[in-house]
Amino acid sequence: MKKISLVLIFALAVAFANAQDNKTTTTTTTKATTTQAAGNSRIPVKVADLPKTIQDDLTKTWADYTTKNAFKVEKNSVVTYKVLVSKDTTQLSLMYDSTGKFISKKSLNQKSVTKSTLVPSSTQKSNTVGIKKDSIKK
Repeated sequence: MKKISLVLIFALAVAFANAQDNKTTTTTTTKATTTQAAGNSRIPVKVADLPKTIQDDLTKTWADYTTKNAFKVEKNSVVTYKVLVSKDTTQLSLMYDSTGKFISKKSLNQKSVTKSTLVPSSTQKSNTVGIKKDSIKK
């Protein structure tokens, strides 16, 4: 009976630990505004609808990149444009002001998972269940 209860506790502990690792994301797509709260908005824009200076910069400076998305961002009554571009495995977020002047670029590439991040170090606990090995009676 003790073995069955220990197996049951272990199974529930593993299920509980795995449930914490799962990340759920909810996405909502709307036609006009994707984010809007307290005077802030992020509106998808077609590249053809961007100001001419931004279009010119995209074709001149970022010609090797493919434009993925463009947004008109209004935060505290300040309008900026965010353009997402990619080339091979490189993804960039380009920011422009309301007149089309380039402000900044930001890399959107995620860190790659290396083998060392998957293997626990010797300082980490390998017993994730929380049951001490010495407390289990055989």
